[in-house]
Amino acid sequence: MFRKMFALCAALVMMVSLAACGGGTDMSESEYVGVWDCTSYVAQGITISPDEVGTSTLEFKADGKASYDLMGQTGEADWTETETGVEITDASGTVALTKTDATLVLEQDGVQFVFEKQQ
Repeated sequence: MFRKMFALCAALVMMVSLAACGGGTDMSESEYVGVWDCTSYVAQGITISPDEVGTSTLEFKADGKASYDLMGQTGEADWTETETGVEITDASGTVALTKTDATLVLEQDGVQFVFEKQQ
């Protein structure tokens, strides 16, 4: 009886370990993979240049991870594609970016961050 329980537990541990170490997310074919720079901010209908208030950058990696620098606020997150663009999730929550033509737009606290992909 003990051997059967031990074998079952060992098999479960191996399955969980293999699932955790699996190939991970492969987003390499996604149009979003790469570095996106904020080209403008829009607040109350007024367009503001990053030169005036600070730069913002997003990097979407092929493994489903992302890094961000939003006007000096940096961090790491997970990202997924949605029907309308991208969602980024970190410890503070999830934010959505909407794809419009060749841009991604993040709206936060009444300010729109307009991102364009680097070539």
